Amino acid sequence: MTSSKPYTDTSEVLDKLSAYAEKSKAGDTVALEEMTAFDWDRVHIFLASTEANVINTAVGQTLLPADTYYGETGSLMVFTLKDQVAHAMVFTPPLYFYQGSRYSYTREEAVVEMESDGHFHFTKVPADA
Repeated sequence: MTSSKPYTDTSEVLDKLSAYAEKSKAGDTVALEEMTAFDWDRVHIFLASTEANVINTAVGQTLLPADTYYGETGSLMVFTLKDQVAHAMVFTPPLYFYQGSRYSYTREEAVVEMESDGHFHFTKVPADA
């Protein structure tokens, strides 16, 4: 990643998500794994103001300093492989993620369904959601 932050706001995944959002209509779906060129087994999405301890616990390592929070505009998407960060990125409007309080999904659960105007959610909600 090119900045001192442990995540990026430029990514091939973001480019693919944006392109998909532009050409898709509400109800269209695609597996998130089709938009990634790296190995991962879990994806985590955190909204602005999420405390660092929540993020660090979920991803299995220290991504943000303790006693801080994710303070960017937009959402933080962190891909992990065997509890190690494989890729972390920020996505901002016009991409919006809706899923309630659930923030962690397996590769199989991460099927993107487009809503409208760049809004999306994952269609396979885990049983413990």
